[in-house]
Amino acid sequence: MVWAIGLIGIFYLFTLVLGYGAGAIVGPDAIRNAPGKANSAAPLLGGAS
Repeated sequence: MVWAIGLIGIFYLFTLVLGYGAGAIVGPDAIRNAPGKANSAAPLLGGAS
């Protein structure tokens, strides 16, 4: 049971890191101007080179 709570906690921390990473790498203006607004942060991060 403790390992399941740990995995869930790691998942939530990962989503936080992914969101802030997308904001830092892609840029907030590109995220705001994308068709999906804030929901497009991760796809934009995947296409960033």
